[in-house]
Amino acid sequence: MAFTTFLIHLAVLCTALKNLHGEPLAGVAVAKVEENEFNAAASIVYLDPTSPVNDRHFCSGTLISPKHILTSHHCTIKKNPKNIAIFLGSPDVKWHRQYHADKIIAYNFWFHKKYNKLQDLDIYDASIITLKEEVNPEDVKPVTIRYDSYENLKESGAVVMGWSSPQSDKKLEELKKASVTFINEKECQKLTVLKFPGEKKILCSIATPPVGIKVDDRGGPLLDLKKRLIGINLAVSLTKQGNPDYVVHVHSNVRYFQEFINEIINSP
Repeated sequence: MAFTTFLIHLAVLCTALKNLHGEPLAGVAVAKVEENEFNAAASIVYLDPTSPVNDRHFCSGTLISPKHILTSHHCTIKKNPKNIAIFLGSPDVKWHRQYHADKIIAYNFWFHKKYNKLQDLDIYDASIITLKEEVNPEDVKPVTIRYDSYENLKESGAVVMGWSSPQSDKKLEELKKASVTFINEKECQKLTVLKFPGEKKILCSIATPPVGIKVDDRGGPLLDLKKRLIGINLAVSLTKQGNPDYVVHVHSNVRYFQEFINEIINSP
């Protein structure tokens, strides 16, 4: 039943994304991330075992330790680590370094193993990708994580980042950013087509003019103004009225996953 509910929520999410009318992370109200401004944003790439020509970026993530990438759980469902590469080190794709995935640890599986309790599979959950090789901090410094509540975040702005090209048939070129402001759970629930598990687990934001997080930007970073990680990009949803001038971004709050993150990155 839990997995069926998860699939229903995921289907609703995908429909919302297909109907998106906001700008992708390119164009109006969006800026290029400059070299050395933020190098911890990762491009997660599927390596096609039949031909490198078919390798493709499918999700985003953030370096949270020299060996760990934080991303959305639904980015890693049924993914074999052998077929995943992580590219990071520069906002310009041409200067990326490649790293190899060793294993994937999903929050709900970690929770079940640690507490011997079933944790419902949730589209708002996180996964951590462990790398085979460590990233040299002199090359890429892991992001600082800020574990905080909506109440403490709401008064300040935030920055959303994404790799997606403005045209779906173009390859990635460079990392882009856009400023967003937060809205509360009640307003977010009223406006969006998605159902939320509660404010503790999600953050909602908007940008003016509207900026869309594309499908391949799932799992990427939401940062505070000091470039500390506060959320994981999940999706963009139109309002129930389908108003293209008011687009809501949905993020998982990293605060909810603090114990999970700390245990994994500090494991031997």
